[in-house]
Amino acid sequence: MSGNKKYYSLNGGVSLILLVFIILSLVSFAALSVASARADRRLCDKYIEQTSGYYGAFSKAQVYLADLYEGRLQADAPEGGASPEGFTEKHFPISDTQDLVLRLDSGSPPSVISIDTVTTVRTDYDESLPVIRR
Repeated sequence: MSGNKKYYSLNGGVSLILLVFIILSLVSFAALSVASARADRRLCDKYIEQTSGYYGAFSKAQVYLADLYEGRLQADAPEGGASPEGFTEKHFPISDTQDLVLRLDSGSPPSVISIDTVTTVRTDYDESLPVIRR
């Protein structure tokens, strides 16, 4: 009866399990790649919007300065008369939350003191989680 022993082999099962594991790995990496590409696209769209807004406001500031230097415009006087700091500010909107601020001295013709971007809304951060204890 020793000749009637049946031998079982796992050769077909191991290759099937390996194939299923490889396919699942490829599908999961493909899903992660698609999610990463979508996130990069959204970030790129925000960057394009911010950059085009900045350069649009900067272009308007340059046109304003050209008109001012050529005598087509008078420098805007600050509210309430002369500024104690001796400069005037002109705001050019970049987006809903940012402005490009052009600071000019009160000379004739006025010269540029600085060109800055400022946030026009107050940002309140969520401090409900005690990450850093004080």
